[in-house]
Amino acid sequence: MEGRGQYLLIPTVRRAGMESAALLLPETPNYFALAWAYRARVGHDYGRFIDPRMLSLAINSVGGRSQNQLHIHLDCLDPAIRDALDRAADRIGPRWRVLTETLHGHRYRAMYLATLNGSPFRILAADMAHPESEMGAHTLVLAPLGAGYVLLDDVAKDGDRASGEELQDHTCRVLTDAP
Repeated sequence: MEGRGQYLLIPTVRRAGMESAALLLPETPNYFALAWAYRARVGHDYGRFIDPRMLSLAINSVGGRSQNQLHIHLDCLDPAIRDALDRAADRIGPRWRVLTETLHGHRYRAMYLATLNGSPFRILAADMAHPESEMGAHTLVLAPLGAGYVLLDDVAKDGDRASGEELQDHTCRVLTDAP
């Protein structure tokens, strides 16, 4: 695992990853909300406060991960990604929309979430004809945006492994770039 302040949320119940059908059940905990509750730990490991706008959560697709166990990465957001999201903020709404600007060379869809009350896994699945066979090819990234959050989605295709972790900054440059 890279990064001094990176954390992984790993459920105590065995879950393979994005492709786990159990993630779509209403009784399954909202793992994104649980992971976000620990965001202050990243700054704690650096001995400094980190603005929550500079933090993010990411889960990689089947092809973009190295472990066969559900884990959500909690770490700093790449400052260039923060800037790109801020530029796109007025075009990100409550429905999926493809971002005009690529993020690390990949085309992500974005959706605004006012709260973390709904499971991002179920939000993504609601947009699929066959989520049980499609989910594994997707990656999800969550970051603050305005008074809420942006949920990003990419799908593995044409050499894109759908590894949303690529949008994170495991060196947390925001701490060294600060004035």
